[in-house]
Amino acid sequence: MKIHAVEAPYDSGRFKERFGLGPSSLLKAGLVSRLRFLGHEVVINRIHVADEFASEIKMAFAVANRVSLAVSKARAQGVLPVVLSGNCNTAVGTIAGLDPARTGVLWFDAHGEFHTPETTQSGFLDGMGLAIATGQCWRRLAESIHNFSRVPPKNIILTGIRDVDPEEQELLDKCGIQQIPASEIRERGITALLSPALQSLRRRVDSIYVHFDLDVFDSSILNWNEWATPGGLAFGDMEGALELLAGGPPIAALGFASFNPQIDSDRSYEAARRLLDCALSVGGI
Repeated sequence: MKIHAVEAPYDSGRFKERFGLGPSSLLKAGLVSRLRFLGHEVVINRIHVADEFASEIKMAFAVANRVSLAVSKARAQGVLPVVLSGNCNTAVGTIAGLDPARTGVLWFDAHGEFHTPETTQSGFLDGMGLAIATGQCWRRLAESIHNFSRVPPKNIILTGIRDVDPEEQELLDKCGIQQIPASEIRERGITALLSPALQSLRRRVDSIYVHFDLDVFDSSILNWNEWATPGGLAFGDMEGALELLAGGPPIAALGFASFNPQIDSDRSYEAARRLLDCALSVGGI
């Protein structure tokens, strides 16, 4: 398979700091060399935005714009984009680079990523990714992203959530995003919950974007970042979820975000490698 590894090493507008170190750490750990060993043709596309005085908000949308352009180019060439980003909100650019109206989103995360400027208490723009993608906030700046359009909330499956603020949860419920909490996965199993959601999604979309914030894993298994908590998913849950994609719309892009390499680097690399192998075995493009 031909793959473009899109490296977007930014966290909160800062270049290669904290989570911004995650993408290059995954590359240096051998993620790309393993893909090449398995016979895939891989090109690395590093995103860099020059700005003498880069504010967080301005830079986040500029990075998303560059990612959208890179993803659009890869898709036009029949290449699978694998986006490695410091922040989850960079995925707004990844989705824009596909066809937002006809792309389903399977999003693995412990968090809702659905805060707006009116609900956030942390002021962390990275917690607003899905809210931006669905047109709930930052609409004018979102329009500066190449090919951006609002993702229909019903085309998003938010899987493994367990750490959501009350106002954020209220917005998620009101918006209509499909939610599969980690607690229900532990009780009923991933197949029983995700399979019917994917069956419904397949009738509305032509392809799937799969997003990994691996704080979705239980913290006893992996600490992808400092927000990993107990009560999360196991490897079997994640691999079972990806296997359910077989036979449906192809995977149009993959994304790994919000990795802090200073916490649990060895296990994090192994988790990313394992899930990437599993996703590629399902099929893309």
